[in-house]
Amino acid sequence: MSLSDKHREGTNRIINSGVSRHLSARRDVFEDYIKIITTAITIGNGKEITVVGQGNISLQTTLVTVQLVGVLHVPDVGSNLVSVASIFDQGF
Repeated sequence: MSLSDKHREGTNRIINSGVSRHLSARRDVFEDYIKIITTAITIGNGKEITVVGQGNISLQTTLVTVQLVGVLHVPDVGSNLVSVASIFDQGF
């Protein structure tokens, strides 16, 4: 899947088979958003980072728009990650 986002700088996504949920560092890309009780998650390098919210993000690919559901807002994630498992669960 080729991803493109010509509207916002810094919104590139990495398709990752090692994460179980979609993660985004940027609050402004969410279409809808709810704050949640801050929760720590552990990432691949063993570092704990904080989840502060969640919501949905529309992602334009070269062919279609994909609705990413239940994306976690993690300001310190470093890269925006698209979960392969979550995409499959959504039927893509």
